[in-house]
Amino acid sequence: MTAFINKISDMSPAKRAFLVCGIVLISFLLRIAFINSDPPEDLSFSAALYTDEGFKVFESRNHELFGSWKWTPEDEYSGWKNQSPLSVYSYAAVFELLGVSLFSVRILSVIYSVLTLLLFYLYIKKYYGTTSAVLASFLFGTNFFMIMYNRLGFYETHLNFYIMAGLLFLSMGFLTGSGSYSGFDNKERSITAKKLIIRIIFVIAGAASLAAACFIKKSVLLSIAAFLPGLLLIILDRQFNIDKKILKKIFTGILLLAVSVYLIFAHINIIENIFPGLLKGFSIRSLPIHEGINFAPLHIMLGKSLFLEAVFLQPLVFFTAVLFAFYSIFRYFNSDESNVTDFILSCWLLCSFLFLVLLKYNPARYYIIINIPLIILCTRFFFHLNSSTFKNFLLNGNGRLYGILKKATGMIASAYLVTVLFFNIIPFSYKKSLMQLVYKEAGAGFPHALRFLLTALLLVLTITVIYNLFRKKYFHKLIQNPGLAHILFTVIILFSFFQYGKWLLFHENKMYTVSKELACEIEPDAVIAGSWSAGLVLENKNPALILQRDLNYNQSLLNSIVRGNGIPVNLNTENRSSMRIRKNLPVYLALSPETVFEKPIYNRYRKYLHQGNLFKTIEFGYFDVKIYRIFENKQSIFAADKSRAQ
Repeated sequence: MTAFINKISDMSPAKRAFLVCGIVLISFLLRIAFINSDPPEDLSFSAALYTDEGFKVFESRNHELFGSWKWTPEDEYSGWKNQSPLSVYSYAAVFELLGVSLFSVRILSVIYSVLTLLLFYLYIKKYYGTTSAVLASFLFGTNFFMIMYNRLGFYETHLNFYIMAGLLFLSMGFLTGSGSYSGFDNKERSITAKKLIIRIIFVIAGAASLAAACFIKKSVLLSIAAFLPGLLLIILDRQFNIDKKILKKIFTGILLLAVSVYLIFAHINIIENIFPGLLKGFSIRSLPIHEGINFAPLHIMLGKSLFLEAVFLQPLVFFTAVLFAFYSIFRYFNSDESNVTDFILSCWLLCSFLFLVLLKYNPARYYIIINIPLIILCTRFFFHLNSSTFKNFLLNGNGRLYGILKKATGMIASAYLVTVLFFNIIPFSYKKSLMQLVYKEAGAGFPHALRFLLTALLLVLTITVIYNLFRKKYFHKLIQNPGLAHILFTVIILFSFFQYGKWLLFHENKMYTVSKELACEIEPDAVIAGSWSAGLVLENKNPALILQRDLNYNQSLLNSIVRGNGIPVNLNTENRSSMRIRKNLPVYLALSPETVFEKPIYNRYRKYLHQGNLFKTIEFGYFDVKIYRIFENKQSIFAADKSRAQ
């Protein structure tokens, strides 16, 4: 690893520039290859992997095809135009230029991801040097988790660009360092008017970038909040010269306060049961307090955290970064040679990750925004692994809290590595059966929860014993091995390319193909309804009617269409928008009947969902989606056929 780093350091500026261009090109090609293909099944165990691309571009698609943000004014789906106008209008522009297609949806994310990589390189070069920037950019560009999500039409990829731009520009405006270890530490005693103007421009650009991020997703506030503990301590340290021991107590107090807030607000229902009426009258966002809380109770959080895709798909990257984050925080409070940039990034990573884990709904794509600090800190791990201070931190006590954190990280890492090996060996059919069992148990209220819990405990106990035996016999020798950094870095790259290669060889185009087929198989004016509908219309021009879980919106509209009633439909003819009343519109309902989140829809329309009405069955990853042609009576379908013939 040292020899490899030295080779990069010894390169001429022209050769390094050529190398960076090569990394950018490779990153672009990895993301755009087979752009219309489905993502790998293990990228997420949520159906959002197949449905949410359509949700995000739903209004933009309507605007291009129907001349209005809604294909019918009676559509009650709120969409994202008001919450994420920057992305919605961007997609509208792309659709106007390239037309509506899966390629158009995804190419915008690919472009955003490549631009993010360039900003990522510039940021690391400024604070850690060119060599670190090259290695980190290579990790970022070839990271399987990032490649696959950067191909999909999710807003988080757009968000990463504006977060990275804000971080780079604000740091260039407020901070002065350049080189490997300057970061926040370098100060200028005087500043010229020209430099001041340049800094003001950078600050404005950074603030504008973060403001733009707020018009994509409000979750950018998560990153800002994750910075706050670290920034507060830096301000207290630099401006008020407060002792590090006091800062450590303040930091501990912030963490304890955060834990207390979580324990209280995530367990409101339990508190209300113990103290009836105590919280009566309190509300959050105009909802009763127990409905306005987005945190999962402790037992649910722990259960969901046993298997996180964001960790499962990049285990070595994740755990090396977390270990270095612990080291950075420890070093900040216990050493005068600490790097403050490392400390800030560590706060960003750990606080963001913990906040996401605690949420009730935290799909894998939410974790994209923490991959910026994750990969930077992973790179820092390799640069410090052979240093005596870092080895001392890994091998020695360093206090009770850090000892507990290191042991817990080691045990969890062992569990994940075993799980990763297991899931990459067993056939997909077995994994699908396991997931269907979990969904079945969840739908029944987990009647065998005790069995699952005992199995999990036995697994954890076994892994803990193996970890401790390994740690006692081999851990010290392993850490002392000067080639460990090179081995780990090579394993990370090989594992990422193994994952990508497996997808490349066995990828499928089901969402693209089915959407294309529907254009030929169903009527041009047919409405496709359900939570899968928005994704199924990306390669055809049929209107979609979105239904989700037990939510009531669009239920009355669907019932009206099923009965053959007339509804107003927007039309876009010759670049002019008009409206007509259409009766007897054919309607198809797409859903996965066996999954928990589809049960309310299935139960609501059960009388239509029999074998005689089944039109098509498709397997999307872990989900079997059935498309039914539904109508109130036989006269309705005959009337629809007659209407189209006329």
